[in-house]
Amino acid sequence: LIPVAEDKSRSAICLVEPWACVEDSYATVERQTIKVGGKLLVVADAGYAITGLAESFSAEGKPASIAAITADSAQLLPLKSLGIPVETADLNVLPEKCFDDVVYFGVNPDTIEKLNPTLGNNAIINIVTAGQKIGRPVQIGVGRIHYGCTRWIGTLTGNAADSYGMIPASGEVRPNDNCLIIGAGGPMGQMHVIRVLCSGVAGLEVVATDFDGPRLDALKAMTQPLADANKVSLRMVNTKDAKLTEKFSYIAVMAPVSAVVAQAVVDASSNSIVNVFAGIPAPTLHPFDLNTIIEKRCFLFGTSGSTTRDMKIVLDKVQGNQLDTNLSVDAVSGMAGGGDGIGAVEKRTLSGKIIVYPQLHNLGLTPLATIAQALPTVAALLNNGKWTKAAEEELLKVVR
Repeated sequence: LIPVAEDKSRSAICLVEPWACVEDSYATVERQTIKVGGKLLVVADAGYAITGLAESFSAEGKPASIAAITADSAQLLPLKSLGIPVETADLNVLPEKCFDDVVYFGVNPDTIEKLNPTLGNNAIINIVTAGQKIGRPVQIGVGRIHYGCTRWIGTLTGNAADSYGMIPASGEVRPNDNCLIIGAGGPMGQMHVIRVLCSGVAGLEVVATDFDGPRLDALKAMTQPLADANKVSLRMVNTKDAKLTEKFSYIAVMAPVSAVVAQAVVDASSNSIVNVFAGIPAPTLHPFDLNTIIEKRCFLFGTSGSTTRDMKIVLDKVQGNQLDTNLSVDAVSGMAGGGDGIGAVEKRTLSGKIIVYPQLHNLGLTPLATIAQALPTVAALLNNGKWTKAAEEELLKVVR
């Protein structure tokens, strides 16, 4: 169990867990080398020199094994010099979800598509093009970027280490990032906007998009005071009415739509990060322009779930008054409103979180926007329409 202070509301503490999933996508530690003790697959087309592998090893150790698919025997020599067992393999009979790192020296899209299923969980595929172009969009496992934490990287040079060198240390926003939150009007999108605004990172600009005008209006009312207090530029854009033309250095995708992720690559600037937060089904494949990803040095990553470490980070922010998780609350309910609450989530009629107080058996679903009608003394204790500890205490006192 994680100990908590007594001065915060029950709602603020219970929201630490869903907030931890958001935190994990920023606090995640990214592997920047070939995995120590892992399984490495190296594939090299004719005319490609295998370089940069030793420089891609961690200071803590080497991979345990290398499987090799080469166009000629001479390409095996640099692999055998690494002091690691090397076995030859066949591109057409590779095991699925087996390798921790796949390094491909070449640009054949058919080969890349055959390598995609070989990626294990937390695997990295590194495409070393040596200045050549991949001839067409490539079907990649976009769903597993989120659910399998797979990573796609590449370089225009002939050196594999250059690709590993562009991987950021974490998923955190960086000073002066121009951030785009796609699908910002929903519950998780709101949390991402709030999290970035409260990150304490200097020089940020944030653009929040959605196609639901009322949700964007609610988001602006909720987050503009935070943006002003933290001196962060914040802009809302309804993509149903307006098209974005600028480029962004950090993009977080809330919409579980493969095409949206592919478009995010187009909208990304050089040396950008794309946070695939939305849970696109794991088996999903989608055609991506890998040339653009490689040329822009665009890093696509995703995370799923959270850890105790993430919960402690969020709790520290809550208890240190850096983050108010109650900003996510859009409605309260007792057990009687549970079914209506599920329906509201399914129908997208509420844009934030619903806090259920199980001890209040007869309280139905009560949006904060209309709480004054049923519970005026509770409504009087909201802070500009936002849920507070005082409102919670009054609710628990007046409702049975």
